[in-house]
Amino acid sequence: MKDKPCKAIFRFALLLCLAVAAWGQTGNVIVVDPSAPAHAFPHFWEQMFGSGRAILTLRERYRNDLKEVKRITDVRYVRFHAIFHDEVGVYDENEQGQPTYNFSYVDQIYDGLLANGVRPFIELSFMPKKLASKEILQAFWYKPNVAPPRDWAKWDDLIAQFTQHLVARYGIDEVRQWYFEVWNEPNLDFWGGEPRQGPGRLRERREYPARQNGVQGGEESSRPDQGLLNARSAFDLERVQRQLFQ
Repeated sequence: MKDKPCKAIFRFALLLCLAVAAWGQTGNVIVVDPSAPAHAFPHFWEQMFGSGRAILTLRERYRNDLKEVKRITDVRYVRFHAIFHDEVGVYDENEQGQPTYNFSYVDQIYDGLLANGVRPFIELSFMPKKLASKEILQAFWYKPNVAPPRDWAKWDDLIAQFTQHLVARYGIDEVRQWYFEVWNEPNLDFWGGEPRQGPGRLRERREYPARQNGVQGGEESSRPDQGLLNARSAFDLERVQRQLFQ
């Protein structure tokens, strides 16, 4: 019985040696030139934390934790889901079906981030109940609706009103430093439209909720498998400014 562990270790070592030998026979050669010019290797992944959903940031405990995380890591951005979830109260419609907007919680959410020296990486999601074409609830316990809008013009106006409000409140120079992501992983179960594909094709087919009033469809992420849109290049701040101050 005592020999069994030794035999197992021996077999594992033998297999490892064979694997290394086989890999060496493939002809793959890695050459490192220590005299080659060096360049910066920015750690982009250290700049941002992911953090649940928007409404959680209103909790005092969350803000205390954020302050401590900022002190320790000097994180620059925070990203979270569901700024358009009904619990945030951004979108509603009156009896005539006309959109009404309330940005009170939005202001408190982003004010809290900025007060702690952190900027938002805004994910434009999910679909407000009164704007949804149907009820398609994602598996998260707070049940975000991931259906396409029933009226694309109203979705356009929601994005326009939202972005214009941000510029009016925080200023064009501040918002220019924020990042915007249109939706979240539309090739997975976070998007109830068809087809579930990457952002480029969905955007072209108007199946993807990236319209041009304020936030324009931008470049695809370096991880198209997750189907998210990047960021600063997607945000036409000059256009928002013209719309706002005409």
